[in-house]
Amino acid sequence: MTWQDVYSHIARNYKFEDLSENKNGTMLKMVWNLDGGRSQVVFINRDVSQSDVEWVSFYSPVGQIPPVLLPKALFIAGDGNLSGGLVTLTLNDCVFVKNAFPLEIATTEVVDSFFRFTMNLADRIENEVLGQDVK
Repeated sequence: MTWQDVYSHIARNYKFEDLSENKNGTMLKMVWNLDGGRSQVVFINRDVSQSDVEWVSFYSPVGQIPPVLLPKALFIAGDGNLSGGLVTLTLNDCVFVKNAFPLEIATTEVVDSFFRFTMNLADRIENEVLGQDVK
């Protein structure tokens, strides 16, 4: 698959907003409605490594996690078949779940499974660590 194939798959199957600077589809924002009135945002990004390998990256915000609760969040992030990472960004110290795979292994099933895994993991951390849906 190419990035255009990934973009086309997302465009056919999901509602999203193109946040890329030139509206070229390299940064997408999706909002997923979950049970119980909760929702989860997932950003999908086309990244290129220093060695020119293209990656599909998924980021889903969790919110601010107090330092005393970080071990619990890290335990949850490592609990599963796929491993999601926690990334702290400087924007209000927001913690994000991050997952990525090289574009060369992309299939529609891989895109969907990484998207859902990242979204569900972030929602689980919000629920079990923070006890609330963070908007």
